[in-house]
Amino acid sequence: MNAASPRLTESNLGIQPVIQAGLRLTREIRADYRRLKLGQPSASPLALAICQALGYSGYAIDSGAYQRSCLIYLRSGSERSLDVMLRAAWRYGADALEGVSRSWYRLLQTSSANKTRRGMAGLVALQQDLFDEAVRLSERRELRYLGPWLFCAPFKMLAASNPAWLKSPAEPMLWQPLGEPVNGRIRKLKKWGYFAGLPKSMLSNKEGGLVPGMATVHVVQAESAALARSLGIPVTVLNSGLYGCSEG
Repeated sequence: MNAASPRLTESNLGIQPVIQAGLRLTREIRADYRRLKLGQPSASPLALAICQALGYSGYAIDSGAYQRSCLIYLRSGSERSLDVMLRAAWRYGADALEGVSRSWYRLLQTSSANKTRRGMAGLVALQQDLFDEAVRLSERRELRYLGPWLFCAPFKMLAASNPAWLKSPAEPMLWQPLGEPVNGRIRKLKKWGYFAGLPKSMLSNKEGGLVPGMATVHVVQAESAALARSLGIPVTVLNSGLYGCSEG
């Protein structure tokens, strides 16, 4: 049996709610993405996913006006659209929403964001290339408020929205968002022996900056891939379950 899941059984009360929550939340993400795409068919897939992630995270109140202005801004950099978008700022305030929106706009202007890519393997390559761009821009202080969660989440939204991609051999290589809910659930699962190779000290409720925070993402990713493989589910679904089951 894989070391990541030492007591994997059908009746295990620790992991089964995570699996069910993961399947449920993945379906919800897929449905929400498709509704957004239907309303904004000309927007790029990544821009749609960024817009969706900002709403899911509470940076913005997810409304039609927010979605339209967000997608126009991400496409054109329109300051007028950004002003409209900022009226939807919610949990973290207008400055945070403006900072992360400008950061994503800047990343979308890079050559890496505009290469033709296909399928899950293309999504993984895009994520890795844009991370390299983000590190470079962060060193030049050109990005604000773009931490590991807000970087990883749009890619996870895209993966969840394409069922065929979740069956790709490249799927376990897509970096998944963490954050307090996911880290909290992992801490609970460690009591059953899951994520045994992950030091508890790495599961802080504060994710830190983009580069140091992504170091934790990479370690969790390896453990998550092993556990997801033993469960027979995609890592994307497991990540959704860790988030969706965090209240238990």
